[in-house]
Amino acid sequence: MGPVNRSHFLWPLTPARTRKIRGWIFGTLDCKMRCSRYLQLRIHMRKLLSDRWITGCSRLAAMAVVLSTMDISAAEVALQLKGGVSAAGQVQYIDGRGIGLIRTGGGVITIPASQLSPSSLKDWQSWISGDSMPAGIQADHDLSLQTQVGTLAYDTNELSVSPGSMVRVSLVNADDLQHNIVFSQSPDENSGQALAMAAIQLGAEGMSRQWIPDSDGMLAASSMADPHKTVSVFFRAPEENGLYPYVCTFPGHAAVMKGVLIVGEVQEAGSEVTLSDIRWKAYKGAWDRLPDFDAMEPSKSGTQTGRMDMMAIGYREEFGVVFNAKLKVSMAGDYSFGLSSDDGSRLFINDIKVVDIDGVHGMNPPVRGKIRLSPGDHDLKIEFFERNGGEGLYAEVAPPRGAAVLLTPGQSPAADNTVGIPLYPGAGQAMIYRNFIDGVGTARGIGVGFSDGIHYAYDAQNGRLAMIWRGGFIDAKRHWTGRGVGYQPPSEEAVVVDAPGAMMAVLDSPDDEWPADDYVAMGKSGDYSAPGRESTSFRFRGYDLETDTRRPVFLWEWNGLKVKDEIRPGGSTADLIRTLTIDGKADVAGKIFLRVGDAGDGLEVKTNPALVIHHADDGLRVPVANSGNSSSIEIHYNLKN
Repeated sequence: MGPVNRSHFLWPLTPARTRKIRGWIFGTLDCKMRCSRYLQLRIHMRKLLSDRWITGCSRLAAMAVVLSTMDISAAEVALQLKGGVSAAGQVQYIDGRGIGLIRTGGGVITIPASQLSPSSLKDWQSWISGDSMPAGIQADHDLSLQTQVGTLAYDTNELSVSPGSMVRVSLVNADDLQHNIVFSQSPDENSGQALAMAAIQLGAEGMSRQWIPDSDGMLAASSMADPHKTVSVFFRAPEENGLYPYVCTFPGHAAVMKGVLIVGEVQEAGSEVTLSDIRWKAYKGAWDRLPDFDAMEPSKSGTQTGRMDMMAIGYREEFGVVFNAKLKVSMAGDYSFGLSSDDGSRLFINDIKVVDIDGVHGMNPPVRGKIRLSPGDHDLKIEFFERNGGEGLYAEVAPPRGAAVLLTPGQSPAADNTVGIPLYPGAGQAMIYRNFIDGVGTARGIGVGFSDGIHYAYDAQNGRLAMIWRGGFIDAKRHWTGRGVGYQPPSEEAVVVDAPGAMMAVLDSPDDEWPADDYVAMGKSGDYSAPGRESTSFRFRGYDLETDTRRPVFLWEWNGLKVKDEIRPGGSTADLIRTLTIDGKADVAGKIFLRVGDAGDGLEVKTNPALVIHHADDGLRVPVANSGNSSSIEIHYNLKN
């Protein structure tokens, strides 16, 4: 037969009827079946057209002609799907979920990344990694924001776009942990936190699903950005002016990693609040109530940036701290301060006591106090003491308009902490818990759980294997509900492994005393990238994830040596194997030693048989080759109890 002549159809395809058919096709499909039903129609119509057996006027034949002759010159992206099927259309979003195409008559057809052909999947991966732009897409706004190192924050809390514009946002992850960015399609100020709560509901599947929630309320959602990597999302901005929240949906991060997408002309509603010139003094002593710190000599003192971090000072029992800082506000009005602590604390503004929760007690929902402030700088002071047991300090300020601003790290204690959220690693997969972990000794703990039933906590501030335990992994309730606060211990009793401080040192003799880290001693352990830290010269460089197991391989440097630190199950619930691969040549003179913890009766530690090991009070001293060639040290840990 010759080419199909449309005049042969008993039902002529007038423009009105064409629009009607298109509306029927795209308007009647159930939202969960749109993609598959549409693809089935495309496959069937291809067969009809290739066979050219179109002689009547069935509705399916008419649809086949309409679809096969649709003008897609205005399409912004063309895709190949599995099974030889093609799709094209205007883009609503390209993100960690896949690709959303605007369908005729309204709504969006979602094409999951799992349905893309290998070639289109490769294109999609290039788009969301920020390496390229889709052909045919012109971004009206090409924006970027960056994560801040160690503070759980984006470098900006505002992005501005015009209504209905095409937007690309690139998230540059400068941090040592994974983060993402999820945009709400609702201007409701609580919608970002609602998306974060929906991500929590993913439970054990969260990591494999990039912590992208099951929700129709997302404008766009990036995949997780690995440390020092970039991810991108494309989306059409809402047509209506407003403030559309964005958050990091990794559990526990959204309370502080958040901002707003400003669409159109929107009058700023909140007051700017900034904290600066943070100074602290620490005191040693056992008290049941706050003492008169003015009458005492501090045991040490220092400065901080960002927020007032009690845990970074380095004390854990029988101590007190006084923080002083400048609080700058841009709007006159009543400011509400929230304070919670374990044990007692007080908060002052301009020497006026605003909140007082003195005495020995645990963390509770914040107690609030209100004070009227004028625009400008104000003196802020917080007094705190810790008797024994757990410790924590949380403070925030809520301006007359706008969201509350954290004055300390962490999250506000929830009113209900009775029901836990235990985490269970999936079969054959590692689960990573990045938050404040009690027992690590620093604020940069990373918990790693295995389905084998053995788990560990890693100190990213020093490259230490801090703790090992078996049984349950960890309870996420403290950090995943409310706004959380404090340090969460492992679900079972843990064995402390490596001693606090640096992992490597230059010693004349393995019997020499291990050098102290002066930055830890001065309470500046969080500022490990600052110049002048000569005692350790340690730099944490993040971690890579193994593709199949999702096990992290930690990366760090010491005086020019580059270390890959891999820790994996040893085949039972009692064994771990740690392999440190060391490359490069250290710019130091003398013998280099690695300190490996030995917990005595609770832990058996073995290293390479060929290494000459020296036993010291604080662990094993393992010699490190400094020849410029690659070398490795393998350590086997066996829990005895």
